[in-house]
Amino acid sequence: MKRFLIKAASAALVLSMVFSIAACSKKGGKGGHGGKKITADTPWFNGETINAELGYDKEREKDYVYSQILGTLDDKIFVLTSGNYKMPTGPNVDWENFNYKDYQISVVSVIDRVTHETVNSIDLTKTIGVNDYVNSAYIENGIVTLTADSYDETTYEQIGKEFDLDPETGNILETRTLKGGAAPSSMYNVGDYKVGVAYNWNEDHSYMTLVIRDPDGNEKKADVKEGNKDVYGISGIFPISEDRVMFPADTDNGTTYYEIDLKTGELTKADSNEYSWLTTFSLYNTFLASDGSIYSSSPAGISKVDMKNKSVDEVFNYSWCGIDRSTLTNLQIADVKEDSFLLSGEIYNSLPYSDNYDWNNAEFILFELKKADKNPHVGKTILELYASYGYTDETVSKTISKFNDTNGKYFIEVTDRYRSDADYDYSNINSDDELNNAQNDYMADMSNKLAMDILNGEGPDMFMDVSYFGQLNSVNYLADLTPLVSDLDSSRYFTNVIELSKIDGKLFNLPISFTVDGIQTDAKYAGKSGKGFTTDEYEAFLKDTLNGEDIITTGQAHYFVTLFNGMNDVFIKKGKADFSGPEF
Repeated sequence: MKRFLIKAASAALVLSMVFSIAACSKKGGKGGHGGKKITADTPWFNGETINAELGYDKEREKDYVYSQILGTLDDKIFVLTSGNYKMPTGPNVDWENFNYKDYQISVVSVIDRVTHETVNSIDLTKTIGVNDYVNSAYIENGIVTLTADSYDETTYEQIGKEFDLDPETGNILETRTLKGGAAPSSMYNVGDYKVGVAYNWNEDHSYMTLVIRDPDGNEKKADVKEGNKDVYGISGIFPISEDRVMFPADTDNGTTYYEIDLKTGELTKADSNEYSWLTTFSLYNTFLASDGSIYSSSPAGISKVDMKNKSVDEVFNYSWCGIDRSTLTNLQIADVKEDSFLLSGEIYNSLPYSDNYDWNNAEFILFELKKADKNPHVGKTILELYASYGYTDETVSKTISKFNDTNGKYFIEVTDRYRSDADYDYSNINSDDELNNAQNDYMADMSNKLAMDILNGEGPDMFMDVSYFGQLNSVNYLADLTPLVSDLDSSRYFTNVIELSKIDGKLFNLPISFTVDGIQTDAKYAGKSGKGFTTDEYEAFLKDTLNGEDIITTGQAHYFVTLFNGMNDVFIKKGKADFSGPEF
């Protein structure tokens, strides 16, 4: 059973991160920097974490807490923290006289960008209603305007409100009830206009509403609907001119592009071919700067979207700093200046022995990257590491940083410069077979692109997570890594995982980590072996220990396919399925 570690783990083993090295000589990629020297004009950024108090009691037990940046004004950063402290339970609670505000968290913190100190904390529970939930803000003329959803306790009607807040005193200067339902969850300044995006749900389907305010305060609304299909969200506003914008909407039909005239409020569907130059990452995690420039962040770095010239240009690669790039990947753009980027976001810690995260305990991070006077790695040769989507996990990210800091000759730069042109639209997929075909088309297209560049000496030097690009698993494209791991101590490393990764005795993809899918329980419940179940033992476990609640939710067919794929060296003989052996 070469490919299935059922004896040791009673589970399907999936290689979750693999590393490869190109076998061919490198000339310097036409799209990457591999093989080139770092020059004096290569940008370098220093990072600084802004640790500031956010105005709530960290000692009290909480149900949840969530912080988000509202915006910046001069050298001030405005952060909204929402949530709830854990409420009491039991028969002795006087619910008729219970004060919910005592357990509500709704604070605006004003942070000095230079000193990193919190100069003001505004407790909104003292000024707004208990049923008012702030979800966004915009800043103009020194006033912070909060948009909030409010709920009528009698009619359960959702009402939109706006509160003008004086950030110096914390006083509410004016309150306005918005017409027509929910308040915008995000606001964008486009020239002299303000464009808000509101979410709407009803019993039938969801849709979006664009709220447009002209310089005189007049308001127009446009509903973004797709018949009886759902519209889930609008990922950003992309100005085309001073009074016209494009926005991509997520729908049941995939991404649909719209354009809207801010003067008239006229909404039209755009030809998707007009925006085919925009990548997936260009449409999400966007930031509209005060000068109208559009920036987008991805796991590889930050790019500037040029609507006029139809281009997406990298302005900051996460390799241009010594910061853990896995942390930067989880942050959003909060502000952009000529020589700095302000990033913010919540970091969730993973739970042990699980793919889940502790959603109730997040760490809010404010992080500023400032351009340095000089690059400390000038003269080093760049080694290009291609990572799928530019993502590397925390351990790999720290390893790359350590290598770059300690190696005097080479510098690893992570890139995501390859994209597949294969049609991979989930909205058109209606079966597992169609999904598999789409994935196979994607893998084949990526294999072809990488193989061609490697042969031409224009591909990356190293690769992460390309084990599924089967064409590359050859000495014509990738180096055999066996000599690098031939003397590994099996008492310290999972050498069996490395062995089962070999193809025809050669190791083209070195496993860096792996995931075991299985059932976590006390050994006394795991059949006679204490390691796994026979079918009869699992039925007993399901009936007695689990009280009938099946935790294998994929069904018999999918479960069988998982086992079959994991043990195909046993179940496929001479090109035919064979279930005659004792393993089945």
